[in-house]
Amino acid sequence: ANIGGGAPNRWGLGDTFHTECMQERKFSWEAPSSSWKDHPLYPSMCMLALREVLNARLFGSLRDSLGLSYDCNFDLSLFDRLEAGWYCCTVSSHPSRIQEAVTATKDVLQGVKNRPISEFELNTAKRTLIRRHESDLQLNEYWIALLTHLQLEHGNRKDLSCIRDINEMLESLTARDVQNAHSALLTDDSQIFTSVTTAGPGSSYVAGGVAPGDATGRSADLRQVD
Repeated sequence: ANIGGGAPNRWGLGDTFHTECMQERKFSWEAPSSSWKDHPLYPSMCMLALREVLNARLFGSLRDSLGLSYDCNFDLSLFDRLEAGWYCCTVSSHPSRIQEAVTATKDVLQGVKNRPISEFELNTAKRTLIRRHESDLQLNEYWIALLTHLQLEHGNRKDLSCIRDINEMLESLTARDVQNAHSALLTDDSQIFTSVTTAGPGSSYVAGGVAPGDATGRSADLRQVD
């Protein structure tokens, strides 16, 4: 199953629908009053830390506590140039329990509002990201990714600080920074999209939240997929 919705790009910008939702929520990347709030990479560092926290919660809930899934993952698109993005949770489970797994995944995504991110979760996420960054610095592919778009002249937010300050910024992130980043995800019931595919006998389906142009506020109809 795939459960996803709208999210900002690497620089904290979303598409028109995402922007309207953020305005309704009065969301701002400046809300935590971080000393890094004006740094171009600040939104993406917050989102990466949030990704680690949500992955840990998904594993802890779906696999360890509920035994619903042997594999679950949360990821972000984090585009560099496109002012749009999404998050996607991928969950594998037995067909007879896939609905439970989808519901539990949504509970994890939406539960961050009522169960704030702890210092322990944050520190674990930061250690993981810093170790991964230091390890990936040995790879040519990683350096190419870091340098990509650095020399673009128009509409480019990337500069050398986006390479130089990664470690320092990760180390200085607070739970409030990451908690605020969660509000940049579209996780309301009407904003989450779900697709379930079955290997072998059984039905699959795609279900969606409210489309940007849907004035009725109703969820999209269920569509059966053969």
